[in-house]
Amino acid sequence: MPMRPAVFFKVTDLGDVRTTLGLRRNVDGSVQSLAEAVPDGDTLQVNLEGSGSLRFLGVDTPEMRLSNASVGSERWRAFFGDPALLDGFALEPGLRADLALRLGDGAAENHRRHAEAAEAGLTAMVEADMTALAATPETFRVFVAFSYEIFDRYARFLAFVNRNQRDPN
Repeated sequence: MPMRPAVFFKVTDLGDVRTTLGLRRNVDGSVQSLAEAVPDGDTLQVNLEGSGSLRFLGVDTPEMRLSNASVGSERWRAFFGDPALLDGFALEPGLRADLALRLGDGAAENHRRHAEAAEAGLTAMVEADMTALAATPETFRVFVAFSYEIFDRYARFLAFVNRNQRDPN
């Protein structure tokens, strides 16, 4: 089997999102014939190649990496200890003062704790879904529903996600 590209999407300097696509594959992995892949004059059935990221719509958890600082690192603690962190936000004075009091090592540790718990929680949910579906990492699939925007500025899919399962009826 040919190697798939390591990069799924690329964001250009202008902010455009680009990718490469192959002709759609059959269930057995073989590439469809042109007669199968071209159903009409304005549609080409394709296969997304490589790997990418998917950002859940409706879910927001603490980040494991911020401003080129990994969770728990010295840069991480400095990031949460810097009052300039608030400068990029239009905040009312009372809220700014309250948030400024919450910055510091305690904030970094709190954020780290919640970020790690969120990551562990998602891992546990995916493992439970795989178990419920008797799926392996190779066979597990997710159902993806898009909203207004398909990609964010990091070329991640933006979607509502659920495990892909057959309708029980």
